[in-house]
Amino acid sequence: MFVPLSAVITAANLLSPRLAERLGRRPVILVGQAVLAGAMFALLPLGESTPVWQVVLLLVPMGVGGALAMPALTALLMDAVPAHQVGTASGLFNAVRQTGGALAVAVFGALVAGDGEDFALPGLRTSLVAAGTALCATTLLTAWVFARERRSVAG
Repeated sequence: MFVPLSAVITAANLLSPRLAERLGRRPVILVGQAVLAGAMFALLPLGESTPVWQVVLLLVPMGVGGALAMPALTALLMDAVPAHQVGTASGLFNAVRQTGGALAVAVFGALVAGDGEDFALPGLRTSLVAAGTALCATTLLTAWVFARERRSVAG
């Protein structure tokens, strides 16, 4: 089920730098975050009887959103630090990203595991709402920061 998602992520990762070059990094980051947030909410109706093809189809926007945003965000970060600090910034960025991923797997995994005997759909839905809400908040915050930067450069 995750093989098609891996292909989508690979393709979007390759497309992201081209889009960022054409449209700018900031719009690509914002669109990626927004698509990823929407994907979390689109997965909410999943149930035990949801066909596999539908799950795969609903996972596609999740792969596209994250894979669009991450390369542009990484490039933006690397350009924002002096050349002699790029290694430190890259290491810190990856450490924070990995720590966030590990914490998300632990917390959301516990919710999805339910009582430990069966997969818990209510826990999955709670995880999706929490992740989608956090992504909406960070997308709005990102848009605000980018707009503020644009105004300070223009003014």
